[in-house]
Amino acid sequence: MDPLRKTPSEIACECPLTKSEGVRSGAIKLAVLGAFLIVLAGCAHSTPSVTSNCAGWRQINPTSADIGVISDPLAGEILSHNEHGSATCGWQPPTLLKATD
Repeated sequence: MDPLRKTPSEIACECPLTKSEGVRSGAIKLAVLGAFLIVLAGCAHSTPSVTSNCAGWRQINPTSADIGVISDPLAGEILSHNEHGSATCGWQPPTLLKATD
């Protein structure tokens, strides 16, 4: 049949969704949106965790043998690293360890 010559009853039957299917489709969209928002909310943090910021780092404790051979710039970098970790992560000041031969 020619699509331009349809009767009103034929046009009414072409509705893609009945009323109950439209409600069901809306409920599914709402459920998907709700699930998405729940997953998205699980990724949010209200406060940063100090342990996660410091987990990959540790203080540098040079031995007495190290102190005799490291350069002044390297010693300054170690000191700066340890002071930053002490302020940020709560590290205790490094202690001098005896070299093991």
